[in-house]
Formats: sequence, C-alpha cells, structure tokens
Amino acid sequence: MYPDHFLRAKKLDEGGTLAERCGMRLTGLVFVLLGFAVHCAAFQRKPAAQAGSQNRTLAQTGETAEGIPADSALTEPVARDESKLKVMRERILLFQPRTEITEATHDQFLEFQDRVLTQEQIVFLTKIAESAPEPLGRRLLAIEALAGSEIKKGNLKGAQEIWSKAKVPGLEKYSATVVAILASGKGDSKLINLKGNINTDLAEYDAVQELSGKRIYFTRYDQNLRLSDPPGEDIYLAEKQTDGSWKAKPMTELNTKSHESVLGVSADGGSLFLFGNYPGSLGSGDIFESKLTANGWSRPAPLPKPINSPHFDSDASFSPDGRSVIFVSDRAGGYYPYHARQKEFFAGGKNGNTDLYVSFRNADGSFSLPRNLGPIVNTPGSERNPYLHADGKTLYFSSEGHPGLGGHDVFRTVRLDDTWTNWSEPVNLGPAVNGPGDDSGFRITAHGDSGIISGSLIETKGPSDIFMVAPLPVQAKPQDEVAILRGNVKSANGAPVEANIKWNSKGKEEGQSRSRPDTGEYLIPLAVNRQYQIEIEKEGFFKQTFPVDTTAAKLKAKEVEIPVAMKADPDYKPPKSEPVKEVANVELAKTPQKDGPAKEQREMRPLLLPDIRTQDQPALKPDIKPDPKKPQATPQKPETKPVKPETEPGSGAMKTRVVYFSSNSLRMMNPGILKLVAKNLKANPKSRVMIEAHTDSMGTGKYNRNLSELRARQVYLYLTRLGIPGSRIGYRGIGEKRPASNNSTAKGRKLNRRAVVTIISG
Repeated sequence: MYPDHFLRAKKLDEGGTLAERCGMRLTGLVFVLLGFAVHCAAFQRKPAAQAGSQNRTLAQTGETAEGIPADSALTEPVARDESKLKVMRERILLFQPRTEITEATHDQFLEFQDRVLTQEQIVFLTKIAESAPEPLGRRLLAIEALAGSEIKKGNLKGAQEIWSKAKVPGLEKYSATVVAILASGKGDSKLINLKGNINTDLAEYDAVQELSGKRIYFTRYDQNLRLSDPPGEDIYLAEKQTDGSWKAKPMTELNTKSHESVLGVSADGGSLFLFGNYPGSLGSGDIFESKLTANGWSRPAPLPKPINSPHFDSDASFSPDGRSVIFVSDRAGGYYPYHARQKEFFAGGKNGNTDLYVSFRNADGSFSLPRNLGPIVNTPGSERNPYLHADGKTLYFSSEGHPGLGGHDVFRTVRLDDTWTNWSEPVNLGPAVNGPGDDSGFRITAHGDSGIISGSLIETKGPSDIFMVAPLPVQAKPQDEVAILRGNVKSANGAPVEANIKWNSKGKEEGQSRSRPDTGEYLIPLAVNRQYQIEIEKEGFFKQTFPVDTTAAKLKAKEVEIPVAMKADPDYKPPKSEPVKEVANVELAKTPQKDGPAKEQREMRPLLLPDIRTQDQPALKPDIKPDPKKPQATPQKPETKPVKPETEPGSGAMKTRVVYFSSNSLRMMNPGILKLVAKNLKANPKSRVMIEAHTDSMGTGKYNRNLSELRARQVYLYLTRLGIPGSRIGYRGIGEKRPASNNSTAKGRKLNRRAVVTIISG
C-alpha cells in the first residue's frame, strides 16, 4: 500500500464522476451499454450516414471515445477487430460498478479502507452492503471495507464469506471472481521484512532488485524532515551482505532537493530508469535514464519522444534482452474511453485510465512508436508498475480495473506472440501478495523462487516497508525456466573491463548487454534447452567467443559461471581522440533534448561502424610516402562554399563548416567550429546536419575508409554531447575518394584530412 502522502507518480488521488462530468446520472446496465456503444464507434469503419453530417465514426475523426484526439506521433493505432471488442465488452461490464462511485461517497468511505474495523463501523457498513436502495457504488465500497478488515486480521475465510453473501444485482460476476481469489489462499508463502537498515520508521517503497540478487534500488520518503530539507523522496541503493542482511545508502549523485524515485533496472545492472524533477522534462511526468560508468552513475537524461510526452509517463521496465521498454502513460489513443490522470474524478479516484505500452529500441538508439499492450492487459481503469521477467514472456503489473481485493492488485500474464498485444488472461496473485489497499512494485528473482514487494500488508517499521515473498505462490511463477550465465570480465592484471556482450542462437542475435565498469560483472538470462554463442568485445582487446549449452543434459544447475580474461591486443594503437567530457558534463545538464519527427529519424539514422582496423593490419606511420603506383583521385576545389551531400534529398537552405584532423588521428584541429554548429541547430530546431568525413591518400583504401567513418562518428558524438539529438544528425565516411587538394604535398594532405559539416534548414 502507498501511504496517502506519497507524491507524483505514486500518489493515488481522487476527484468527480463520469456522470457528473457529462451532466448526466446514468446507472446500471444503461450506463454500460451506452458507454460501450459510444466507444465502439472508435473501432468501426462504416461510412457516415450522410455526407457532411456530424455522425461520422470516431475512427474516421481520429479521436477516442471521449473526443480527445489520438496523437499519431505518440502511439501506434490500436487494432480493430471483433476479438478485441469482445474482450472490451467483458472488461467494461466488470468495471461498471466502480464507475458509480461518486466523489462524495469516496470521501465518506476513506476512514473505513485498508484497516481493521470497530464493531460500530461493521454494523454501519453491513446495513449499507445489504440495503437494496443504496447506490451500487456505495454497496461495493462497503463490501470491500468489511472484507478488507477480515483480510487485515488474517481471516481469509471470513472475507470470502462476506463476498459470497453479497447478493448485489450487478456485482454477481465481480463477487464470484473475488471469492475465487480469496479461495486460492496464501499456501506456504510468507512476507518477510528485510534485515538490515533497508526498512526504517520512514516510508520505503518502489523497490527494484537486480537480476543478480546482490542489489536493491528503492525510494525512501522522509516524512519526518530528518534526512532531507525540504522533505522529499530520495533514491537508495541496498547491497546484500554476507550474512543475508542489507546495507542501504543514499545515491547522492541521483538525488536532488526535490522528489525522485527509481522505476527499473536493466538485467545487467548497468542502467536505471528514474522518475524525478530533472532537467529536460516534457510533461506532467517523465522517464529518465542513468547509466553506470567507471566514475559512478551518469546524469539522468530523459528518454526521448515518443516515450516521453506532454502526458504522464512513468513506471518503466527494461526487457531482459535490452531491446524494449514497457511503461505507463495516460496518453490518448488506447482501447477504452479516455480519462486523464489527476484532471477528473473517475471510478473512485483521479488515477485516470493509465495503460501499459511497449516501445522498441532501434539500431541507432531511438525508440519506436509506443504500442498499447491491448485490452486483455489494459482495462477501463488504471494499470501501473509493469515488470517483465527474465524469460521475456511473463509480465507482472498492478491494476484497479481487473477484479481484486481492493485498490490496485498485482496480476500475472504471459505474452503469447511477438505482437505484444496478445496475452493470457491476467491472474490475480492472491492474498499472499495482495491486500485491501494498493499493492504494487512486485518483482521476482530470475529463477522464480522468491520476490519483493513494498507496502503494509503486515506489521511494518514505518508507513511502508519492503518485503521478501517466499516461496512464491503457484500463480506467481514465471512461464519459462531461465538459465543465468554470469561471471567477471577482467584484463590480464585483474582490472575490471567494461565490455560489450552479445549472445546468439541458431545464427540469430538474441540480445545485448555489457559488463559493469566498476566490477567487471556480467549477467545474461538465457532460455533453457538452447545452444548459444557468446561474444565479448572491447576496443584494444582480442574478441572472446565461447559456447554455452543450456540443454538439460549439459546444464547441471540453473546458473553457469564463466570468468572471462580479456587479452590485450599488443598492436592496437587507437587514434587520438579530442576530449569532450567537460562539454558533456556542462551542456547536457542545461540543454533539454527534443527529438525531431519520426521521418527525420528514419532519414538521418547514424551508421554502425566497424573497428578502425583488424589484427592483421598495422597502424600507419606518419612518415608514409604516397605510393607512386597508386592512382590519385582528382582533387576537388577546397570546400569553402556549401556543397549538397549526396545522401540528402531536398532543397532546403544549407550552411557548410569544415573540421580538420591531425594525421592518422581522430584529434580535431578546430573543434570550436562545432560549437557554432550546435548553436545554429539549437536556434533552428527544424534544421538537420549531415557529416561527411575524408582522409588523405596515405595507407590503403580500406583503412582510409574506416578512418573517415570514425572521424565522422567523432564529430557526431561531439555534437550529441553538445546537446544535439542523434536523430537530427546523419554521418558517413568518404575515405580518400574526394580530395579537396593534391595529396602529393603536406599542405594538400592537411586540407584533405577533414569533415564537412552541412546544416540543412528545415
């Protein structure tokens, strides 16, 4: 349960009913049928009855059922078919009683929720629950409060009996569902308060555990003004000690004087999703990412559009392969009638009808249009806190739209295909995890033997504590078994190496990860009964590859530990690079990044570059002379005038700047020119830039092509660190083919070692 003073993303506020907002009083089945009939218009493609009339379908107008435009730049269009409509009918009918809770009723029943009732309160609520003239919304809240009191006392049979006797017209199916949830019982599952200083007399919640099991990131709210002034939410890291206890400390590099909380952690432990008042926010709530470096956690940077938007966006979770992100948003364009979070009272509160979405990471680091997870998972109510298990299929989330024990309950569903809209029917995890209040933030271990959750289901040290759930109830188990490959990547002298890791199966890349820069640890979740090829790469070291077999005959345990020793390449001599760290530290904190349209992202996608040379190709010497037998390209006129790049269509106005490089190096001779380019781009947000890099004719053509590509990328990286989104930058290497001057002289070669930066007006 969340204490009632928790702020921002986690505060469950209240507000006016749908009937009051529309100036109508609709109850019972009339409300359901009318509401659904209106919304179904959004899923029809029938022509208008009369040309020019206002009876066009909502699908034709591009609006949701509540008349809110569905922004095509923020979400994929939802699927329109009979199977989805059937699910929607069922969801709306089940949710209908909750839509009849008025704001006045909600306020009256606050004192009865999520607590053990007095005898006087029980008598009062029993009369309401059994009184036919009472409005359906009041009867529902009375029954929930009575049953909730029994759950708080540990009397599940008593709670089950209350719901079984609830003979309320319109609540029959809802009551039967709750009775089945209570009948599932707790089994052997227990909630265990974590040892150490992780739980205090303050409020701890939003706990996310690394897949390694070694670290827990969580949020602490200082309601007593002792640890922060002004009071706020801060992020903490707890590390597991040898005796099984947890030692927590604040993450000072991520905390501010305002509020921030942790949302998710990547499978490799190298990235965190955060929610906070950091620079670069786009709307009423945004998702930020911080990455682990050798010097600690990086400055939080907002995820770009279309994940972040002017709407409420939060509760982000990484997929185990690092390729997708599941998150929560109240943006328009879902399957059910639109209700904005915090702006109206609907169905017992101001939670809106936040939905779960998925967005896929593209090769250039940008994200696809978010896809609604569909009407099986999402409901007319609010869904929150998604967590995708290491098997990549089992999704845990909280919902107030599916029948439950009160507030938001935790559910489990399984992804059935790669559309990400077809799921198994969500299953309530039962009283072992859920209670009469709001339950959220459920996470489980890779092997599904235990989990963690925050709340006040049992006695706590403060308003909310973090608990371990062990063993997991049967209905909470993940769909597939997972094998964990772990180890450390280190150099010959034992120093940790931050390396890129890929795993392939049947010739197809299954995922990417990286080892921790501070310890060299790596961890990869793998499917069982598969054969994998693991590739570990780091610039300056020889590539390491090895097979891993997770078939039952080869896998003696659920985990495989393989330490990796990286062997340095003695011939490796990286080109000297222009340092830009200071620019990144200053400018990225001040400059909010705003990506351009999706069309620009497609046209300006950066290249994926190979290494500058292979092991059998020695580094170039500065004193290499031109090969007289090698044909020399005809020099072009020095690029003092704008030159339209071959790869850029269009006829917008252009400005060209030239950056020069040292011989056989990535060191820029005049990097200050790029600050002027960045200033121009910031002043003209619709402009784009194309980078084409060149070399002199020293060395082989292949080497020069690679060197030119790396020079182009160096300029690209410099501009991104000056605050220019990568989606506005295109680049490529030309090699030695288009010289600006003659390569037979030192002066001519100096003019040829360049990158031409062309600004194209929007």
